[in-house]
Amino acid sequence: MKPVVFEPTFQDNKRGTPRARFTHPVQYEELEINVAGGSVGFDISEGGIRIRFNEYVPVGTIMTLYIHLKDAIIACSGRVKWMKKYPYTDNYQGGLQFESAENFLETRSRIGSYIKQVTAA
Repeated sequence: MKPVVFEPTFQDNKRGTPRARFTHPVQYEELEINVAGGSVGFDISEGGIRIRFNEYVPVGTIMTLYIHLKDAIIACSGRVKWMKKYPYTDNYQGGLQFESAENFLETRSRIGSYIKQVTAA
């Protein structure tokens, strides 16, 4: 019997909040370890975002993010939950979980509205 290979898709989302593809700019910075840059996202949810990095950022690092939605730029904090290196390059992708902060509920609400807009289209 041939083994069944499972290929996860967006429909197989096991997160607590829905996510959507996200290909808009994201700027990030963390001043203590001197990491700053810009990237393009992969996907986003009310709980976090996955983006590309040009360098390794340690898991647990809290970063300031500037997420460019269609109609606004959202400033928020995110904790690096995982990093994965692309083979044969110096690039990484990482998952960041949004941190509770002063604007946490507003951030979740605006991202939730964005997700509803793009998934309804």
